[in-house]
Formats: sequence, structure tokens, C-alpha cells
Amino acid sequence: MLEQLDFYGLSDQGRHRDTNEDCYIAQSIGRREAVLLAAIDGVGGYEGGEVAAGIAQETVIALLSGSAQAETVLTEPVLAEPVQQINEAITEANNRIYEKARTDAILSAMGCVLTVAIADPVARRVYYGHVGDTRLYLWSEGELRKLSRDHSIVGLFEDLGQLTEEEAMQHPKRNEILRLLGRDLQQPNDENFINTGTADFVPGDMLLLCSDGLTDLVTKKEISLVLSHELSVKAKAQALVDAANQAGGHDNITVVLAHFRQ
Repeated sequence: MLEQLDFYGLSDQGRHRDTNEDCYIAQSIGRREAVLLAAIDGVGGYEGGEVAAGIAQETVIALLSGSAQAETVLTEPVLAEPVQQINEAITEANNRIYEKARTDAILSAMGCVLTVAIADPVARRVYYGHVGDTRLYLWSEGELRKLSRDHSIVGLFEDLGQLTEEEAMQHPKRNEILRLLGRDLQQPNDENFINTGTADFVPGDMLLLCSDGLTDLVTKKEISLVLSHELSVKAKAQALVDAANQAGGHDNITVVLAHFRQ
């Protein structure tokens, strides 16, 4: 059962940004081969966005890797209540960012968006939580399917089929987000703040978590082509980042991959 997942995370400054306000998580949790994954995109300008993303990263790791069950029946999830615990970790990260922003005028506008996932090959499930316009995709049987829902007007119209992918990528308001961590204090289980879910995750499948620095510039077709190649997850992540930079590299670019080997 060990070493069934290959995973890798990569974050790049891009070609036009002075700093990188993105960060990620890609690490094993518990004593089984489950992994904690996240793509985090800071907002609020320079130091603020970077600080907010760092708080979210630190909080999610502390609450979810620390909650992983060391001894579990193999058919049980690596966390007692994965979706609920992801929800609580994101809520806590939000509240810590909010409180930090209130103590420092320089950081007053800071926030972040994020997508968090736990891939559990024993349970053959992925559990996730999401706020903003970072994304979670499932690559399965040659098809790339978006599991998360964008919290932006443009993303909403794209998800509803009212905008094509190309129209959404070129829309002047594509980066105007409706939800982010750090704006207000939150309570867990608010569906108007965090979207959560779970999906099958079986041998041969791959997860992609990414910031909009990738998806604003690289189409699903182009992403699918990279994922279909017989490359390591490290090489695939680098290829996706390179594609975004070659397309302009206008923003920070973060890519996290987890492949369930057959």
C-alpha cells in the first residue's frame, strides 16, 4: 500500500511580477500514503498577499497534518471527518489572516484564495475545500474535469456554460473574485464562503491544483496534453509552468500534482 502516490508542487514568480505571493502544500500526512495538497494565491499587494498566503499555508498544515490518524483501519479515511476538518482548517486560516490584518495597517488589505485537497489512496477518495479562483482538477481516463467552482463572476459564467473558456480567459474582469480569506470573520460550514466536496480517486487518476497564473494563460486542452505525456509529476509541473510563462507569464504560477500510480 505504500508509495502509491507521486506528488510534487512548484511555484514560479512569472515574468512580470516582482514577488511571488503564491505558495503551495504537497506533503504526506499520517502513516499511510495520503497527501495534503494546496494551491494558495495571496492578494493585497506585495508583502500583504505573501503574508496572507503564508498564514494560510501554516494553518492548514498545522491543523490537517496534525489531525491525521496515525493508526486507522485501512478502509477508513486518513482523517476522522476529512471534509469537515478541511472546512475548519480553512475557516481558521481565514480568521487568523483577518486578525493579523487588523493589527498592521500595511497588511490591512491582505487576503488570499486557496484550494485544499487530501488525496487518500487507501479510501480511494479525494476530499477538498475551496475559496476563490484557484482550482482543483481531476484527470481521469484521459479527461480533465474541474472539481472546484470559481468564486468570480467570470468563472461562474464559464462554469454555467455562458462563456467559453477562451472568452473567460480574455475577459477584462476575469480576476475579480467574489470570495477570499481575510475579509471577514467566519464560522465553519458556511456554504456561502467555502465550497467542499469529495470524489472518487482511483489508480491512474491525477489531481491538479493550480493558481490562476496557469489557467488564465493555458487552456484545458493544453493542460491535458501535458498530463497525458509519460513524464514524472515533477516534469509535468515544470512543463505547465513553462507553458504559462511562454504564454506571457503575467502572474505568479503555482502547480501541484498528485498521481495515483496503477
